[in-house]
Amino acid sequence: MRLVKLMIGFAGAALLCGCAATGDHPENFYVAPGKYILYDCKQLAGAQAHFAERDQELSRLIARAKEGAGGSLVSTLAYEPEYYSNLGELRDVRREMAEKSCPPDVKAAPVAPKPPKRKR
Repeated sequence: MRLVKLMIGFAGAALLCGCAATGDHPENFYVAPGKYILYDCKQLAGAQAHFAERDQELSRLIARAKEGAGGSLVSTLAYEPEYYSNLGELRDVRREMAEKSCPPDVKAAPVAPKPPKRKR
């Protein structure tokens, strides 16, 4: 009897964890809430531009990976976690911009330049 109660408890916990992990927005799992509270509108615009650019790049990489044999597996393992993380960050930045009533034409604060690519 004790074993049955224990198994029912584990099954219930597993079901609840499954419900919490899956939802309409899986990218929320990757984002720390409130990360952009101290950003002003210029900083938020810069972050939005960065995450939007990275979103397009990751979308292209995922589409290209899915063209090849075994591409779905490669896409799932290599790109999708970063894609969902980036998407969550972008959604959080946009939400913060809306809360602060940032104008749509705000100039982005300069971001650090990307390091040059090394030639091999």
